[in-house]
Amino acid sequence: MVAAADSSKKSPAMPAYSEPLKAPLLKQTALDKDPATDQATTRWPWRIGLLLAVLLGIVIGAGGAVATSHLRGRAARSGLWRWPVPQDATWIPQMVSLPRQGERKQIKVDGRSVWVYTPAGAAAGPLPAVVVLHGSYDTALGIAGTSQFERVADWSATGFLAVFPEMKKAGGVSWGEHSEDAFWRSVIDKVHEVHPVDRRQVFVAGHSNGGTMALLLQNNMPDVFCAAGVVEAGGGGAA
Repeated sequence: MVAAADSSKKSPAMPAYSEPLKAPLLKQTALDKDPATDQATTRWPWRIGLLLAVLLGIVIGAGGAVATSHLRGRAARSGLWRWPVPQDATWIPQMVSLPRQGERKQIKVDGRSVWVYTPAGAAAGPLPAVVVLHGSYDTALGIAGTSQFERVADWSATGFLAVFPEMKKAGGVSWGEHSEDAFWRSVIDKVHEVHPVDRRQVFVAGHSNGGTMALLLQNNMPDVFCAAGVVEAGGGGAA
């Protein structure tokens, strides 16, 4: 038989402490938070961020206005455009509505089609050239119609050659690896046979996958392409 516990016996008293127990490693729980303090703490960071964003927008806007005014002044002084360009964009539909005045010619480079546009009234001497690369699932003539570089060439005071190469596969996905230096040099050489090219002013532009290729070409072949301009494109990897 097991003896029953004597309930009359009392447990020894716990010693008294003058200070409450501390737990420095315990985190404050949601129940312990002071709502007023918590709201005040979380309210200020996003307010400061919003203020900084507004200030940054003001600075960028002011800088853009100054840069635009400066570039417009330089263009007017250098005679870049045949007619004064209005302050707004109303001249763009007018330019696009005009028929092409120059000549578009198809040439072959390593079996690939390349279209070359020579503006009407172009000087017999060397002209700058702009090589325009289409994006995925597009074509050379597609980007020619979308970009309107041919009409821009017609409006240009000095004129330039607009060049539209085709991917290895028309309407393909990618321009491929950026190791086709020989092809791109051949493109400029063949264009030079159509009309003399100012080798110091050969530019490359592109959209989407063509823009990525344009960046790679300008970065890897600066002796051929002096500058690049792209839309909806980024660098890195094969184009």
